[in-house]
Amino acid sequence: MNRSTTNRRLLSGTASLAVAPIFGIAAGPTANAADMPLKAPPPPHVAAPIWAGWYVGLSAGGAWESNYWQSTDDPPGVTGTHNGSAFIGGGQIGYNWQQGNFVYGLEGDISGLTKSSGTYTSIPGDVTYGSHISWMSTIRGRLGITVGDGSTLLYGTGGMAIARITAKSEGGAFGYPVNSYSHTKVGWAAGGGVEHMFTPHWTAGLEGLFADFGSSTRGSNIDGKCCATIRDRVFIGRAKLNYKF
Repeated sequence: MNRSTTNRRLLSGTASLAVAPIFGIAAGPTANAADMPLKAPPPPHVAAPIWAGWYVGLSAGGAWESNYWQSTDDPPGVTGTHNGSAFIGGGQIGYNWQQGNFVYGLEGDISGLTKSSGTYTSIPGDVTYGSHISWMSTIRGRLGITVGDGSTLLYGTGGMAIARITAKSEGGAFGYPVNSYSHTKVGWAAGGGVEHMFTPHWTAGLEGLFADFGSSTRGSNIDGKCCATIRDRVFIGRAKLNYKF
């Protein structure tokens, strides 16, 4: 073997020794990467429910009327109360604005009431007092906060209330005149509720309201004799179903 051949073999061996570690290093990480466990994909992003916008709906529940009477003439000084329950049902329309977890808006509603049960007799068998709210409407502001994932709203509400009230006192055996009147009164209403959005367009909730229509005095429809004073108040508990646009 001549020197030239020997030199070529030495160079070839040296090159092999130099290249082998490089390929070994390159192959090592490749194999290790294949053995590493894959990370789970991130969960999909779920947008928070949007409460802003117009809505319309229906409501139904119970109304508990509490009225205080005082006769000032025929007969004078006789007082009494009338407490009764009624069914209330109607509809509402409103608009919400939303800033983060805070929701605020305006709502108007109108409802009819069945004739309330219950009467009060201040003199047994004689003077009977009673009144009835045939319909009422409210225009209220609402302010609330969403909880949990944003699909449940807790809110307070308050504003103006309007009602049509029919009231009467019957004289009985002594022939006292019948004090009877029917008119529209303006008062205030306040309360609160909880509402849940179970689809992007439908919500359901429960609401409680107290309305006070103040006191008024009306004369008798017999010979113009006077008078009876009544204060009208009502508490409402109802369920609501709304469609949000």
